[in-house]
Amino acid sequence: MGFLDGPVLRVTGAPDTDLGAVAADAEDLLVRGNARTDGLPVPGWRPRAEEPRLVFSWTPRPVATRALPVEESDAADRVRVHRSAFTGSTFALKHWETMRASPAGHLAVETLVRTPDGDAAATATGWFAGPGRCGLLEPVGTHADHRGRGYGRDAVLGACAALADRGASAVAVLTPAANEAAAALYRSAGFTLVRENHDWTRPDHA
Repeated sequence: MGFLDGPVLRVTGAPDTDLGAVAADAEDLLVRGNARTDGLPVPGWRPRAEEPRLVFSWTPRPVATRALPVEESDAADRVRVHRSAFTGSTFALKHWETMRASPAGHLAVETLVRTPDGDAAATATGWFAGPGRCGLLEPVGTHADHRGRGYGRDAVLGACAALADRGASAVAVLTPAANEAAAALYRSAGFTLVRENHDWTRPDHA
């Protein structure tokens, strides 16, 4: 299946699906303004120069983690971690409230890990897609003051366990290939690399 996100065609398929037929039809399906695909190599199009994104997958298993669910009383700390983790972020409490109140809000599972002193150290958000389906992690972040101590891994494992408890068959996460710290975090949490996703662009938009 696929959907248009502005000028980008985002496509996904079941494991081991051959997306060649979709790629072959893309030129007929897309109008001229749709200049890019996310992970779908269309014949005659070019891979974008930007780095690929790594797709990782986690298979449910028993875990031990210090992560706890994010309650409303934790919201300000969850936002604070996010803003520290992502340089330039403008994420605010009102955005978190909008997210949780949205039609998809009930699908979110959020975890927060605190230091022994009670400081908010790391957070992870998972999205449930339904029983027997693969959940998604987005976003994951560790406060700049608390990196390198396993807090991010605990937040990730807590979110993964929560998704598995709801019936997720697996959990996926994507990260830029150049983000070696994130890739190391997911590997340490038991994720395996599935593939690299490249964007493809019409030749006259490359």
